Amino acid sequence: MTEQIEHSDQKPPFLQFLPVPVMGQRKFAELAGVTLGVLEGWINRGYIPTIKIGKHVLINLVGLTQECLDQLPR
Repeated sequence: MTEQIEHSDQKPPFLQFLPVPVMGQRKFAELAGVTLGVLEGWINRGYIPTIKIGKHVLINLVGLTQECLDQLPR
């Protein structure tokens, strides 16, 4: 049984399990299996959503998850 997620004010269930909505670039690159240089290129080209907190540029995991959901076939 496949459950479709409709766009609404309710969070998709998997978003409830994200410990934090952001991640450092080094950790993200490690988990994604790419070099930090590749990740920086993706960020500079706008492929990966980021958020700046103070002087730190962090990966916006909620934004990235939403972009992935938006690309699912409807």
